[in-house]
Amino acid sequence: MKQWLQDARADAFTWQGADPSLKAKGLRATAMVILGEEDVTGAERLLEEADGLEPQPDRTARGLLLRAKSGGAAARALPAKSGQSTRTGPDGSAAD
Repeated sequence: MKQWLQDARADAFTWQGADPSLKAKGLRATAMVILGEEDVTGAERLLEEADGLEPQPDRTARGLLLRAKSGGAAARALPAKSGQSTRTGPDGSAAD
Protein backbone atom coordinates (compact mmCIF):
# COMPACT_ATOMS: atom_id res chain seq x y z
CA MET A 1 0.00 0.00 0.00
CA LYS A 2 2.74 2.43 0.86
CA GLN A 3 4.39 1.82 -2.49
CA TRP A 4 1.06 2.25 -4.31
CA LEU A 5 0.50 5.62 -2.65
CA GLN A 6 4.04 6.74 -3.36
CA ASP A 7 3.77 5.71 -7.03
CA ALA A 8 0.33 7.29 -7.43
CA ARG A 9 1.45 10.59 -5.95
CA ALA A 10 4.65 10.62 -8.01
CA ASP A 11 2.57 10.97 -11.16
CA ALA A 12 0.80 14.31 -10.61
CA PHE A 13 -1.39 13.84 -13.69
CA THR A 14 -2.68 10.48 -12.44
CA TRP A 15 -3.11 11.61 -8.82
CA GLN A 16 -4.94 14.82 -9.72
CA GLY A 17 -7.18 12.95 -12.14
CA ALA A 18 -8.06 10.13 -9.76
CA ASP A 19 -11.51 9.98 -8.24
CA PRO A 20 -11.52 11.51 -4.72
CA SER A 21 -13.20 8.39 -3.37
CA LEU A 22 -10.38 6.19 -4.69
CA LYS A 23 -7.75 8.51 -3.26
CA ALA A 24 -9.49 8.54 0.14
CA LYS A 25 -9.67 4.74 0.24
CA GLY A 26 -6.01 4.45 -0.67
CA LEU A 27 -5.02 7.01 1.94
CA ARG A 28 -7.05 5.24 4.65
CA ALA A 29 -5.63 1.83 3.75
CA THR A 30 -2.09 3.19 3.79
CA ALA A 31 -2.79 4.91 7.11
CA MET A 32 -3.76 1.54 8.62
CA VAL A 33 -0.57 -0.06 7.28
CA ILE A 34 1.67 2.59 8.79
CA LEU A 35 -0.33 2.61 12.01
CA GLY A 36 0.55 -1.08 12.26
CA GLU A 37 4.17 0.02 11.98
CA GLU A 38 3.52 2.34 14.95
CA ASP A 39 3.74 5.55 12.94
CA VAL A 40 0.80 7.22 14.66
CA THR A 41 1.62 10.72 13.41
CA GLY A 42 1.89 9.60 9.79
CA ALA A 43 -1.34 7.61 10.03
CA GLU A 44 -3.18 10.58 11.49
CA ARG A 45 -1.90 12.85 8.72
CA LEU A 46 -3.12 10.44 6.02
CA LEU A 47 -6.52 10.04 7.69
CA GLU A 48 -6.92 13.82 7.84
CA GLU A 49 -6.11 14.03 4.14
CA ALA A 50 -8.56 11.21 3.35
CA ASP A 51 -11.32 12.87 5.37
CA GLY A 52 -10.77 16.05 3.36
CA LEU A 53 -11.49 14.12 0.17
CA GLU A 54 -14.43 12.03 1.33
CA PRO A 55 -16.22 11.58 4.66
CA GLN A 56 -15.14 8.46 6.51
CA PRO A 57 -17.54 5.54 5.89
CA ASP A 58 -17.41 4.43 9.52
CA ARG A 59 -15.35 4.95 12.66
CA THR A 60 -13.01 1.97 12.24
CA ALA A 61 -9.88 3.84 11.11
CA ARG A 62 -10.37 6.65 13.63
CA GLY A 63 -11.03 4.10 16.38
CA LEU A 64 -7.79 2.27 15.64
CA LEU A 65 -5.89 5.56 15.56
CA LEU A 66 -7.42 6.72 18.82
CA ARG A 67 -6.69 3.37 20.43
CA ALA A 68 -3.05 3.67 19.38
CA LYS A 69 -2.89 7.20 20.80
CA SER A 70 -5.05 6.99 23.91
CA GLY A 71 -6.16 3.44 24.61
CA GLY A 72 -9.27 1.34 24.13
CA ALA A 73 -11.66 3.33 26.32
CA ALA A 74 -11.18 6.47 24.24
CA ALA A 75 -11.73 4.53 21.01
CA ARG A 76 -14.96 2.98 22.32
CA ALA A 77 -16.27 6.48 23.06
CA LEU A 78 -16.16 7.45 19.37
CA PRO A 79 -19.59 7.98 17.82
CA ALA A 80 -20.51 5.61 15.00
CA LYS A 81 -21.25 8.61 12.77
CA SER A 82 -20.68 12.31 13.14
CA GLY A 83 -23.28 14.03 15.27
CA GLN A 84 -23.89 11.07 17.58
CA SER A 85 -23.19 11.17 21.29
CA THR A 86 -19.79 10.15 22.58
CA ARG A 87 -21.01 9.38 26.09
CA THR A 88 -20.34 5.86 27.32
CA GLY A 89 -21.55 3.81 30.24
CA PRO A 90 -19.34 2.11 32.84
CA ASP A 91 -18.79 -0.91 30.58
CA GLY A 92 -17.79 1.26 27.60
CA SER A 93 -21.10 0.87 25.80
CA ALA A 94 -23.16 3.82 24.59
CA ALA A 95 -24.92 5.55 27.48
CA ASP A 96 -27.69 7.14 25.37
